Amino acid sequence: MQDSSSSSFPRHPVALLAVIALLIAGVLLAFYAWAARSWYAQPFPGVLPLRDLEISSAQSLTGAEWDAPQMGLLPGDQINAVAGVTMGDLPLDERIERYRDAINTTSVGARVPLSFLRWDSVSTDRPVGAQCVPVTDAIGLRKCGMNTRMRQMPLSDVMVYFGMGWIAAVMLWLATLLLFLREWRSTQVQVLAILSAALSVFMAGHFDTFSTHQWAWAWLTAGCLTGGMLVVFALEFPYRFATVQESPLLAWAPAVVSLVLGLASSTLYYASDPNYTQGGIVLSLGSLILGGLILAGMMIWRRARSASPIVRNQATMIIIGLVPALVPVVYWFGAQMLNHLSVGPVPFEQIVPILLPFSAMYAVLQYRLVDTDRVITQTWLYVALLALLTLSYFLVVGGLALVINQSLRDTALNPLLITLSIFAVAAFFIPIRASLQHAIDSLYFRARRQYQSFLEQFARDMTNAVGQADVNRLIQGTLARTLAPAHVILFVRDPASREYRSQPDPASGSRLTDVIFTGASGVVRYLNERGSMLYLEEGRPLPLDVVSDRSKLALLGAPLIIGLRGQRGLNGFVAIGPRQNSAPYLHEDLRFIESLSDQIALAVERAQAVDDLERRVRVQDVLSQVSRALNFAIDFDTLLELIYAQTLRVIDAPCFYIALRNSTTNELTYVFYNEGDDRIPEMEN
Repeated sequence: MQDSSSSSFPRHPVALLAVIALLIAGVLLAFYAWAARSWYAQPFPGVLPLRDLEISSAQSLTGAEWDAPQMGLLPGDQINAVAGVTMGDLPLDERIERYRDAINTTSVGARVPLSFLRWDSVSTDRPVGAQCVPVTDAIGLRKCGMNTRMRQMPLSDVMVYFGMGWIAAVMLWLATLLLFLREWRSTQVQVLAILSAALSVFMAGHFDTFSTHQWAWAWLTAGCLTGGMLVVFALEFPYRFATVQESPLLAWAPAVVSLVLGLASSTLYYASDPNYTQGGIVLSLGSLILGGLILAGMMIWRRARSASPIVRNQATMIIIGLVPALVPVVYWFGAQMLNHLSVGPVPFEQIVPILLPFSAMYAVLQYRLVDTDRVITQTWLYVALLALLTLSYFLVVGGLALVINQSLRDTALNPLLITLSIFAVAAFFIPIRASLQHAIDSLYFRARRQYQSFLEQFARDMTNAVGQADVNRLIQGTLARTLAPAHVILFVRDPASREYRSQPDPASGSRLTDVIFTGASGVVRYLNERGSMLYLEEGRPLPLDVVSDRSKLALLGAPLIIGLRGQRGLNGFVAIGPRQNSAPYLHEDLRFIESLSDQIALAVERAQAVDDLERRVRVQDVLSQVSRALNFAIDFDTLLELIYAQTLRVIDAPCFYIALRNSTTNELTYVFYNEGDDRIPEMEN
């Protein structure tokens, strides 16, 4: 069994790439853990310097003491020497390594001299206990020296800056590995595995990039690759685009471009000019954001255009996970553009992005269909409630603080005010929540509620529709008022031939098409077995069942076909042409048509029963009249005319011929020849 699996990998090159990506990600996660452990073991001066030894904006996020900032070191100061080892004059690629070596020569608890450069644009103040002298060849630059105590970086800060992101990355890596082992033959799972592997490196490598700087190239490349794989995933999920279906290698163009961008960002980061370092980080973050925006746009487009509720829910699940995952990255990108000293919104940048791959895993597995529309409306509801409660409490506290002339903080912590606020929330929460829910539903489901009124009116009008012509006229009118399609063709099953023929147009009285579908045709089989709706989406290949009817579908020019199922099978279907304004059919339009089809199916089945009953009565009447006529002596030609007249009452026969066998010559000869409304005696013998 193992040999068989292994030998099948070469036939799945993307699966092999996914395995390589997961292995590389696992190795990098181990290296990041080793680098963080080494950093925690070495003395810590209280700052996280950038690659050019410029002090970043990083500070304790847990309230622990970092000595250097407390003594007056500021973001923007540049370390020049530590423990007597000068590194400010060294080439840029040697400074951070010399800095680590100098730090490791000291011990925890020792006080060591620290020399740094400060521009007046950073601050004109002198740090406590520091001696500063102007640099003669640089205006506005001072060289300062001070003693700082070496400590060990607080474990709480190590956990916040590194541990939380690394643990989240390991969880993502393990979950991806389990998913890949289960569904490794799926192209979507293969793409998701590569995406998750790159994202796990991006989440775990944040701390190393701003501390040891040893594996910054991997972090930058992972950010670019994540952006490229987001675009690849958008082309493959929930279904592959037709263009990509024709040329599968085209889907991997974004991944190749992202690797080139990763190389470019690493080159900028390790350039000899420190001004390019920020460009490398911005390029990596920008690639990730661009890929996320493309994925969001594609999912929104698929969500709006898809006729399948499964595809719509899958796309919505991706959007739900993608939006919060992009927020901290976008924030950090903006902060980097404004200030290169920013280290990002830790820990949100390390943890929140995990929502995207987890939501994608849930969507890929299709374990359970979720009403994502309700998820969206509930999210907006609770966000609005939180904003309303926060604003209300702030206004009440601010107003009382002004009245009683007390500080805002003391007023907010007043036990009586807190008790009254809790009581007000308990008393008014339910009605406010109901009002907000109604307002949000009215806005979000606006189109659905408008269509509901048309459905109710259609149901009332349908009670007065008796025959097929009445039903067809009502369908045409309702769709013309709501969707305004170019044409609508109702196909109904002929009980005699079991074929599906178009019904005459109510306005002109003639058939819009001569196309006939047999009971074994692909379209009929698809509507009868697969689904009640066939939506021929642009850019999506035809289902295999209907490929045989491609030419007939092209003649109809109808992107939407709705099946009309009855108790005994498919009674017919409605072919709906494109909109007159060329706008696409959106999800709410498709949902309305599908709801309408249930009522149309009942009406068609009832009309078929009525028409069949009328036809049976008409046939009985014809037979009785012919039977009565035979009781009288009539000439042969009158008998033929009677047969012709009574036959027209039963079937539509524009061409009617009667041929009899001549017993003498044993040949068939015409005794009655009629075409249209004219009898042609010349053709008779």
